[in-house]
Amino acid sequence: AKVRQLVAELGPSDRMLVAQLDDTATPVTPLSDEPRVIEDGLERLEPTHVAANLRAGLRLALDVLRGQPQPEVVVLSDGGFDATRFSPETFAASLRERGVRLSWVKLGESGDNVALSAFAVRRYPLDKSQNEVLVELYNPSEADAAVELELLGDGRPVDVQRLTVHAGERLRRFFQNVSGVDRTMEARVRRVDGGRDVLPADDAAFARVPERRRARVCVVSDANLYLQAALLLDEYLDVTENTTAQGLCEGPYDVFILDAWAPPSTPPAPTLYLAPPPREGGVLPMEVVGTIERPYFDTQDRRHPLLQFTAMRDVNVAEAMLVRPEPGDRIVASDSRGPLIVSGSRNNQPFVAVTFDVRASDLPMRVAWPLLLLNTIDVFVQERAGYVSSYATGDTWRIPVPAELTSATVVDPQGTERVVSVESGRAVYAGRLAGFYEMRLGDTTETFAANLGA
Repeated sequence: AKVRQLVAELGPSDRMLVAQLDDTATPVTPLSDEPRVIEDGLERLEPTHVAANLRAGLRLALDVLRGQPQPEVVVLSDGGFDATRFSPETFAASLRERGVRLSWVKLGESGDNVALSAFAVRRYPLDKSQNEVLVELYNPSEADAAVELELLGDGRPVDVQRLTVHAGERLRRFFQNVSGVDRTMEARVRRVDGGRDVLPADDAAFARVPERRRARVCVVSDANLYLQAALLLDEYLDVTENTTAQGLCEGPYDVFILDAWAPPSTPPAPTLYLAPPPREGGVLPMEVVGTIERPYFDTQDRRHPLLQFTAMRDVNVAEAMLVRPEPGDRIVASDSRGPLIVSGSRNNQPFVAVTFDVRASDLPMRVAWPLLLLNTIDVFVQERAGYVSSYATGDTWRIPVPAELTSATVVDPQGTERVVSVESGRAVYAGRLAGFYEMRLGDTTETFAANLGA
């Protein structure tokens, strides 16, 4: 309505161009003095779930207005700018230096809002039919809010809770043992009193559930019963075992597990090294420089996915190798004298190294042992498959697709289809709407999710 008022106020010698600002500045009309042309362009304006990039708007305005008489820029906005990304004062000064007048027209209104600020889902490593879901609610308002939180799996209601989110609070809720969900999870929040939420875009969050896919695992070991027993717990593993005398398995594998053995070259897939001893002709991911007697898990990176659901602090170990990680490696757990679990990459292949022999510890007597093992395999398989729970609007997405494809079709949450290019096995797409998307790849269709970006 306010833009149409500006159109109605155009004088005989005035011309106007209208542009939509999200992550880019997109003109929806030409620079015209015809009200009908501008009105038609306004019909093409549509809301997106992307923050406005006013720098792009500034560049467009300066290009369009160069050499125009009495140039003016009118910004219609709610004024909710991120001071770390954009300074209105600097914006205005840049226009003044070029003789361009700046006008602000405020849109929207202030009010209460409760947002879904975090949403994640993961499968349990010992039972992949069950999921755990994290939801975080944020109330930036000055008053407490009573809300209803609904969780949906594959489009069907899973759970509903009524909660009170206090003013300024970030409230987290975990949904445990969520079963019967294979593809998608969605969270929705609404006010119990039916009141209006001023930002409905953050009232829903979306995630893709990790796919349950079979993994081919090559184990090189000399009859480590603890290792064999732990691998039996996951029915989605196809395990082939070779002795150290036989060496690496032949054929394509998703994961290699090398138990107290160093291969002659880096394996062609992600690899878990269990106490790999230095030997002539063997290749190790790190240099072994000594030993650590009776190490303890003094430090643990609890945020690392390898340690999900584990308790390692009181694990007893007789001896560990003292290794020297390379730059870029991540120490997942360590004694004060050296690393005990390290992750990294060699020759573009991820690896995890456990620097002690599990048979010389009480780790196999604890549930942490199969969890550590299966967590490692899950991380390797998901990295190789390019699993992403959700993308963020406003970013350029690189979505994994078969490497032989040159293009793919993306269907957005509104049903709009777009053919996108594929580069090195990644479909490149800049999404502007939160929700579930479809990726059509010939006869198959994949689903992925996007949430409101920063």
